Amino acid sequence: MWKSEKEERLVLDDTFYTHLSPDQKKYKYDFNKLHGIIFGINTKLSDKKELIRILKEKCIVNKRGQFHIYQARYDAEKESIVADLVLIIKK
Repeated sequence: MWKSEKEERLVLDDTFYTHLSPDQKKYKYDFNKLHGIIFGINTKLSDKKELIRILKEKCIVNKRGQFHIYQARYDAEKESIVADLVLIIKK
């Protein structure tokens, strides 16, 4: 857990080049415990659109009231990466 950022990250390391299959890279989680997602600076627009579509469906299935989507960007003044809230998916 990245306590300073109040987030958790999962990193799949293929150090020994076992070349994990896509099914081996899947991670199960409780969608209702996920507050939101942050798109990385280089995330392609087509990927963002597809993920937003999937998240909208998951919100309906899981009866979520809202879900937050952030966009990471470099802030030259702060000399760090920040995440701006760009969309709240609502029922």
